[in-house]
Amino acid sequence: MNKVKTILAAVLTLVLAASCNKTEIASNEEITVNYSISVPATRALGQGEAVNKVWYAVYRTDGALVSAYQAVDFTSGSASCPVVMMRGQSYKVVFVAQHYDGTEKTDPTYEIIPETATMTIKPEKALANSDNYDVFTYVDEVLNYDGAPAEAVTLQRSVAQVNFTCNDTDWDNSVLLGMTPSHSAVILAGVPKSFNLLSGTASSETITLPYAKNIRPTGDKNLATVFCFVGADFTTDATIDLFTSETGPSVRTLTVPNVPVQSNYKTNIEGNIMTGSVNYTVTINPNATETEHPF
Repeated sequence: MNKVKTILAAVLTLVLAASCNKTEIASNEEITVNYSISVPATRALGQGEAVNKVWYAVYRTDGALVSAYQAVDFTSGSASCPVVMMRGQSYKVVFVAQHYDGTEKTDPTYEIIPETATMTIKPEKALANSDNYDVFTYVDEVLNYDGAPAEAVTLQRSVAQVNFTCNDTDWDNSVLLGMTPSHSAVILAGVPKSFNLLSGTASSETITLPYAKNIRPTGDKNLATVFCFVGADFTTDATIDLFTSETGPSVRTLTVPNVPVQSNYKTNIEGNIMTGSVNYTVTINPNATETEHPF
């Protein structure tokens, strides 16, 4: 009888050990999760069409980097990002969709600093009237991953758009005076230098950002468009320079102080930008609706 009890106890111990081992394997199981990425349709310049790469990386919830950034092509409005996760672990998965025009994956419009999970604009690459500075981000917080497949993710615009436009009278006067602009440049004062990808907030450190001269946006009354990071309750002094040729001097400089800007919104500065008295209106226009908010 004692021998039978001993055998049963040994069998039970083996069963329990196998059960614990199976649980441990299940909790440490690595699973590849495929994220389907898209950016929202917006009324911003270019509609986000300049985006052609998605960078993504995995962090722990304390901000420690788990896996290095990888880049995948963003084509026909979507991208697929395979991410390896371990069952039972918690993560923050970061995505950045932006324009890439270099030959190395480390040379996008915005520089990503993996250790601090931040991205910064490269001042030497800042160019007016280019949607290459439109950028979209998202962070997916995964708690105690249970093996479920990822849902489709729509990234969010992480910059504000500032537009200069003239009214009909101003445009007609510029034609009569022979000073119709072909190019423009913009300077934004005191804009955040970087953006934290884990918190979704801009830094308190600011810079004055000059956007180099470029051919102005399409349309008679569109004079200039730029993108920038913004903080909460943020305003900037916006300066526009207008040129009648690519190589000629500025024919008009105008600074508009205390312009309110907001992430994922358009700020429109409209009025007598080119000629006559300095008369302008500033409005903030959300991308998702047609409502405009006078300022």
